[in-house]
Amino acid sequence: MVNHLRYAIVLYGLLCWPVQAQKNVTTQSVVWEVINLSASVKGYPIQVDIQERHFVAPVTQHQFLFRAQVGKDIGANWKVFGGGCYFLQSPNDPHAENRLTVPEFRPHLEAGYQQKYSSWHISHRYRAEARFYHQQTIDKKALAEGYQFSHMRFRYRLQAVIPIGRILAKQVAINLNEEVLLNAGRKIKYNVFDQNRIYAGIAIGQKKNQVEAGYLNWFQQQSSGVDFYNRHILRVGFNYKL
Repeated sequence: MVNHLRYAIVLYGLLCWPVQAQKNVTTQSVVWEVINLSASVKGYPIQVDIQERHFVAPVTQHQFLFRAQVGKDIGANWKVFGGGCYFLQSPNDPHAENRLTVPEFRPHLEAGYQQKYSSWHISHRYRAEARFYHQQTIDKKALAEGYQFSHMRFRYRLQAVIPIGRILAKQVAINLNEEVLLNAGRKIKYNVFDQNRIYAGIAIGQKKNQVEAGYLNWFQQQSSGVDFYNRHILRVGFNYKL
């Protein structure tokens, strides 16, 4: 537990520089609609994540993703996963005239560690993902042929799930988490720090069937190093275990 908290403190310290150096911050409002499906086949956990993300004003698509992964329990509260994500990125400016959507593939490896304390638990998630973007024409108004590797991204999430009671015989729990994302690669010059996400939500239901809603703050540095997005996100989702 102490080591995991040390890692979290170090990663949090990495955030201080970009926050202090910021010059231009664009604030946006976004809605995430999420479906999480999970199952276990012969002892191997399978997880599927589907998300539609869109701006509020005007209502236009921002991102869409489909992620799937297969894992294995390796003991001592550790699990490892391997999988990938198909990602669609629309322009970050909802008012942009050119609405070209760019596909991306993200294969990843992940390790998760969970600690239980009475009825609540803390989990640590470590993920490394490679980012392959679809090629675009020089004027970036159309897609070209093929995909090209861009860079690696490393993610650490610290999460606490705390049951607080029941409503109409349904379990109610608070979900709190923070995630730090870092970039690495020859193309990364000014934004080694990619983004920080802080989330607080409420989940209602049993382990096999939950509805969850919450607020996510997404603070992201751009490749210029001096431009940032500060996104206020309403996240609504459905968690179902097959």
